[in-house]
Amino acid sequence: MHDVSPNSTCLTFYYYLTKSDIVHLLTYYLNNEGQRKLLNQFVDVPFNGWHLATQSFKPNSKSYQVFLS
Repeated sequence: MHDVSPNSTCLTFYYYLTKSDIVHLLTYYLNNEGQRKLLNQFVDVPFNGWHLATQSFKPNSKSYQVFLS
């Protein structure tokens, strides 16, 4: 379990990988002012299969989008 401070948002998702040797997954958000912030990156995943990702962050805007690339 992760502690989430006030005004924080918790992003939780599962992702499935089939080739652990070439993985570089980025998560970031883009707010309504066009500012982009990297939330986390996942590299060197130890096995093929489903993985749980959890990231807490404090958005600097009430409206934003989260991207995975």
